[in-house]
Amino acid sequence: MCVRVAAMCAVALLLAGCGHRADEPVPATGKTTIAAVAAADAAARPTPAEVLLPPDREGNPACPPTDAWGRDVSDGGTLVTVWSDHADVVTVLVRTKSGVDRAKTERIGPHDGLRLFEFPDVAAETVSGVLILTNTRRCYSMMDPATG
Repeated sequence: MCVRVAAMCAVALLLAGCGHRADEPVPATGKTTIAAVAAADAAARPTPAEVLLPPDREGNPACPPTDAWGRDVSDGGTLVTVWSDHADVVTVLVRTKSGVDRAKTERIGPHDGLRLFEFPDVAAETVSGVLILTNTRRCYSMMDPATG
């Protein structure tokens, strides 16, 4: 009984938080399952692409989550991924803790999609930041936690 009351309260809170009007009828399903409440809760959470990160200390906005950097498992260097759906010239600037920066510039075609920028001579643990620059934007890339 307590679980059913708790589930009904959770649904009521979800409906109230999602803009459900009190004068609209709530469809009677007979039962409210915990799985239904969990599914509604998951649907209400923002996706990683919707989560806005604050700018870095230089005021650069965060790149989309598809543009990330991390340790290159093949050689221990640094690997930067850049996703683009249009033609552009992309420069990746890897800043190191020692103050020595490395950069690579490549032209990306309109149908290239994912591009990998490899920096085998820059160990991932020495990276202090990664900037991705195009003709239309400049942003900082987050480290991919799966490769850290």
